[in-house]
Amino acid sequence: NCHSEKFAADYLNACDEVKLSSDLLVLQARSILEGLARDGLVASTVPALIGRYHAAGVEEGAGGLSPLSAIERAFLEMAFRENPRTRLAAFHQSPGHVWDGFAGLKKCLERIQELEKQMRGTAQRVQK
Repeated sequence: NCHSEKFAADYLNACDEVKLSSDLLVLQARSILEGLARDGLVASTVPALIGRYHAAGVEEGAGGLSPLSAIERAFLEMAFRENPRTRLAAFHQSPGHVWDGFAGLKKCLERIQELEKQMRGTAQRVQK
């Protein structure tokens, strides 16, 4: 037993906080995509997009996801690459990788926000 029970409990609580923080960023991105789907600016709802992702991974490999919009690709990268990477790094005691993971999550979220702004701007110009 190399660590006290308190040390282990504190560490696991910190890891849980990392997980919750990274999940909140993904939820922000999901909310953006759901709003775009509701407004008819993207074809796939988030559950349908996630379903396509899982089906492609099992049935066809990465090529099964073509074609995806840039915002869909950014969301999938965030949800299925950066978020798990951040959580795994926390639980494997790799603070540098936690930082890299959060940076990746923030980069994806910023890209999604930028693309949403562009898509909504284009839709407004088309409606006029």
